[in-house]
Amino acid sequence: RGCDHRADQRRAAAARPRLLVELAEALLANGELESALATYLEVRDDAPAGARGDALYGACHVLHALGRYEESLATAERVAATEPAHRCAAEARFAIAENLFALARYDAAEAAYQRVGELPASAVAIQHKLAFCRYLTGDKQTAAQRFLALAERRPAEPAASTQSAPNAESEADAALREEALSLAALAFLDAGDGERALECADRYRVRHAEGRFVDRTERVAARVLQQRGDLAGASQRLARAAAVAEARGDRSHADDRLELALLAYREGDFAAAS
Repeated sequence: RGCDHRADQRRAAAARPRLLVELAEALLANGELESALATYLEVRDDAPAGARGDALYGACHVLHALGRYEESLATAERVAATEPAHRCAAEARFAIAENLFALARYDAAEAAYQRVGELPASAVAIQHKLAFCRYLTGDKQTAAQRFLALAERRPAEPAASTQSAPNAESEADAALREEALSLAALAFLDAGDGERALECADRYRVRHAEGRFVDRTERVAARVLQQRGDLAGASQRLARAAAVAEARGDRSHADDRLELALLAYREGDFAAAS
C-alpha cells in the first residue's frame, strides 16, 4: 500500500499544473482577475512545458487586463522564447506588440506587430494597429493609406468545411474595418489631403449611415467643405454631427453647435447665429 500511495502522490503532482491552469481559466472567466493571476503563478518552472507555457500565457493576458503592461510584456516574451515553440507562440508575439502599444512605444510596437506571423484570428486587429502606429508617430499619410486599405479589404473567405456564409467576418473585425474608414478620413485630413478625406467621409456616410463614427466623420467632411468655401455644405455636415452626438449624450455636440453658429454668421444668417 505504501508503493500505491507514493504512486498516487506522483500522479497527483503530475496532474497539479494542468489542474491549476484549468482553475485559473475558470477564475478568469468569472472575472476574478487577481485570483486567476495568483493561480497561474502557482505553476512551477519545472512543470511540463505545455502547462507551464499555458500558465505563463494566461498570466500575461491577466496582467495586461490589470494594466500591468511591463510585467505582461516580460511574461509574453518568455512564452515567445520557449523552445520548442509553445502552441500560443504567435499569440504571445501579438501580446508583446499589444503591450508595447499600450506603453506608447509605437515604433517598437509596429515592428512587433510585423513579427507576429500567421494569426488569422487577429489579422484585422494587427492591420488596424499597424495603421494606428503610423498615425500616432506622426506619419498621417501612411496611416491614412493603411486605414483605407483595411477598410476596403474584402473579408477572408471561410474554410470550405465551415457553414459560414461567403465573406462572413466577426463583429469585431467588421467594427474595426468600419472604424478604419472613419480614421482614414481623419488621417487624410491631418495629412492635408482634403480631397481624399472628403471621399472617405462620403463613403462612410453611404456605408455606415447609422455607424458608430458618423459624428467624427461628418466633422471631417465639414472641415474640408469649409476649406473649400462651401459654408452651406459644411453647415449641413456639422449639423448632422451635432445631432448624432447629442442623441448619444456626447457633450461634443455643444462645440458643434457653437461652430454651426459661427458658420451661420459667416454666411450672413444672423438669425441662425444668434
